[in-house]
Amino acid sequence: MRITYLFILLNIFVFSGCKDQKLHLTKIEGKQITITDSLGGNSEIEAYIKPFKDRIEKDLDSVLAYSADTYTKKDGKYNTAIGNFMADAVYSESNPIFKSRTGKDIDMVLLNHGGIRSILSKGNVSKRTAFGLMPFENSIVVVALKGEQVDSIMLYLSRGKRAHPVSGIKLTLDKDSNILEAKVNGKNIEKDKTTMLQQTIIYTVEAIT
Repeated sequence: MRITYLFILLNIFVFSGCKDQKLHLTKIEGKQITITDSLGGNSEIEAYIKPFKDRIEKDLDSVLAYSADTYTKKDGKYNTAIGNFMADAVYSESNPIFKSRTGKDIDMVLLNHGGIRSILSKGNVSKRTAFGLMPFENSIVVVALKGEQVDSIMLYLSRGKRAHPVSGIKLTLDKDSNILEAKVNGKNIEKDKTTMLQQTIIYTVEAIT
């Protein structure tokens, strides 16, 4: 019996000690592993992917057009040629699909200024250039807005003083950035009319300055 009691007491002490014990992180250690030319490649893997790599490189270097000048998203305070070109391109590519499915046209396009990820250099424009401008798998979203909501967007554009890419929008401001005139597709904004706004959803964070 004494042995049994002793065994029970021993288990109680052991489990009690484990229950009260709390572990705390006291130190984190790490080291930098430098990747240099000293790390050799795998010739078998390189030989296997070479045909695919060569084909992709050839496709990316194929010329699509010619740029007469260099264009950046910082060229203008409220508008840039490259930004509005991208908005027009998004509209021309997506509106036929949207109309075939809904019977309606998209009225205007608003993209994110931060979505333009590169410049368009003077000279040949290749597929590689296009991927550099918008390298992400963006999603195009069309939303229906009432006139008051469209007015809010116009107010945001006038106060934001940032050249967000737009298409189908005409916004006239005075010297103090107050709206003098706002039109969508050449027409005045009507409060009760529904406007189809097209956006691209991108998975990036835009720095606000």
